[in-house]
Amino acid sequence: MQNGTTISVTEARDGISQIAKKTEDGIGQPLSPNVTFKLSSKNLTKGVVPVSLEAVREFIASMWLLYQGLRSKNEKSEVLDSICLTLKIHRKAATRLMRKKQIPQLRRRSGSRLERYSPDAKRWFVHLWLKMGRICARRMKSALPEWLPLYVEANIPKSVRNEIYAMGTSTMDRILKPIRTQIKRNRNSGTRRSPRISIVPLRPLGQKITELGHIEIDTVAHCGDSMSGTFAWTVTMTDLYSGWTCARAVMGKSAQEVVSAISEMEKDFPFPIKALYSDCGTEFINENMINTFQRRLEKAIELYRSRPYKKNDNAHVEQKNNVFVRELFGYTRVESALVIERMNAIYKNIWQPLNNLYLPQAQTIEKRRIGAKIKRTMSKPITPIERVFESQQIGEGVKGKLMEEKMNISPWTLKDELKAAKNKLWRHFVVNTRWTQENLHVG
Repeated sequence: MQNGTTISVTEARDGISQIAKKTEDGIGQPLSPNVTFKLSSKNLTKGVVPVSLEAVREFIASMWLLYQGLRSKNEKSEVLDSICLTLKIHRKAATRLMRKKQIPQLRRRSGSRLERYSPDAKRWFVHLWLKMGRICARRMKSALPEWLPLYVEANIPKSVRNEIYAMGTSTMDRILKPIRTQIKRNRNSGTRRSPRISIVPLRPLGQKITELGHIEIDTVAHCGDSMSGTFAWTVTMTDLYSGWTCARAVMGKSAQEVVSAISEMEKDFPFPIKALYSDCGTEFINENMINTFQRRLEKAIELYRSRPYKKNDNAHVEQKNNVFVRELFGYTRVESALVIERMNAIYKNIWQPLNNLYLPQAQTIEKRRIGAKIKRTMSKPITPIERVFESQQIGEGVKGKLMEEKMNISPWTLKDELKAAKNKLWRHFVVNTRWTQENLHVG
């Protein structure tokens, strides 16, 4: 077919059919994602043509040669209709193609990214992310140099290790995006404002903590979908300077249970507690708390409260309620003392060492308001034990014990123990999402 040759529309359609037969899939047949292409945004409208690029080039060339040889407006209109119908483009875009002085050269859209990381590297990275507890990309990037050399049983190839080390946090997030799932959060609240709120002073607002021992404390309800009856609560404590976190499960949240849990967790902190910051709940603001901690003769602890209905005053421990408690035990209702005992064994022997010794945490260094936005500058994620070592408040003897404890256990060992302990706990899970004393003694 030469430029200027006049042929009928029927002949052109026969020629198009022959072009379609040359392709492996044919015009109009869906292809795999590897051979589909997006039309140029300069000449064509948005959309994906479900044919190979070579077939479309031949089709456009044939239609252009046909269009140049036509004189009738109706025949040209039929050609444009065929182009619009076949390529799924706007009529104006088809007209621009046909009015070009030379045969249109359709090109692949530039700017496509080449795959930098191999499928094996992505698969191993997802495996590591799941094994490490699904932590965020920034924390995982900081933890990998310490965790990956200890994961000898996985036998990850050296080339794959180097690819994983080279991944940036944005790349990690892109790989994990289709895998992450959202868990609907239960919005039940069990906080009841204490009638004696005035006996505990308001915490200093805007205070910058520069030393160890300032602890935020809160409770998490294991109530399932109902706040009625008696069920388990987790008391969570986190240090503002280092991020060192401890937790204990109790039955109910009476003052006696909460005081007992705090006294037990106080021994798990490698430094003395100087102040406790809580919300306005009755479990924290009562005479029992004041007599036990604030009025004791040795190592008295100051008590402070947040503003009512301002949970962001205790933002650090509120965040730990999710990553330290909910991600571990979820939203299941717990009503058994035996389950609470097993939960506390997991908290004390597995979960606390794993988080405090091996899982890095980022902290806010600075916040600046720029118009309607707040710009945060974050620190490099490091583990709580590293922040404890940086402090001058801790003696060399305590640091030596902590380092010895860390050297004697691997994070992968802790993860395996955690999985086994949770499986043992989940064996008693029943359909109505309640763990009861009767169910625990089955089997």
